[in-house]
Amino acid sequence: MEVVNTVGRRKAAVARVYVKPGKGQITINRKALEVYFPLEILQYQVKQPLLATNTMENYDIVLSLDGGGITGQPLVWASHVHCARSTPRCVRY
Repeated sequence: MEVVNTVGRRKAAVARVYVKPGKGQITINRKALEVYFPLEILQYQVKQPLLATNTMENYDIVLSLDGGGITGQPLVWASHVHCARSTPRCVRY
């Protein structure tokens, strides 16, 4: 599998997502998930699409988040993660 790149938007938040085969590392704005989102509920919101599809250990995710505040950013990622996993419905760059 190649690296898949997609962009998701919700209100003022923008997420640029890069998905590639890996071991389950999630990096947000060059920081580890646990550093960027110290609250467990926000970490869960980011991980939820991967946990629901049992693919948490299969992919490395690099996110570039901008705008929307700390509670809006996980939602924009979660609502658009399907684009990174289903190439026919999404634009690839």
